Amino acid sequence: MLKPINRRMQIVGGLHLAGPELADRIKPTVDFLSRALVPAPTYVLPMHCSGFAAKIALEAALGEGCVPAGVGHKVVINGIPDDEANLRPPSIRSPYSIF
Repeated sequence: MLKPINRRMQIVGGLHLAGPELADRIKPTVDFLSRALVPAPTYVLPMHCSGFAAKIALEAALGEGCVPAGVGHKVVINGIPDDEANLRPPSIRSPYSIF
């Protein structure tokens, strides 16, 4: 039997949403990260190629869960091995569809 744990999931990296030609991808991406992915990430750290508009949209959806990051930032994630053994991979909330 799995015991409940305090989940923390982070997504760190560039989301490749910068530029006007990619603007139509921002809303579905933000919706996916904030509503469809289970468990929802505790933190999203969008880096430079995520683009300013995507960072603003993520902050609107995730509040303090959106932590802009970039070159020179150091992110340290300390795990607890016993808890990590009980983690299951994320899934997509159904019947929610982003496309």
